[in-house]
Parts: sequence; C-alpha cells; structure tokens
Amino acid sequence: MQKICVIGGSRYVVKLLVERLQAAGHQVTVINRGSVQPLTTSAVPTI
Repeated sequence: MQKICVIGGSRYVVKLLVERLQAAGHQVTVINRGSVQPLTTSAVPTI
C-alpha cells in the first residue's frame, strides 16, 4: 500500500483514477482548490 495524493479532484478522470487506486489497496487523498465539488466519495479525504 502506498499513500497517494491526487491533485484536481473535480475532473471525471480523477474519479476513475481514485477508484482504481483504492481498489488496488492504496490510501488516497485528493487536493481540490474548492471552485467545484470533488467527484470522489466521502470515504476519500479531500484537502
């Protein structure tokens, strides 16, 4: 397991990336500047 930080959480591609990373067992955190709500689930920490 790796800790991975993904930047740009409001894009559809990021949602797919986060889902695949989590399915592979990685711990994911998403950074989003806040102008648009992130597309990730509530189980993913968002900064």
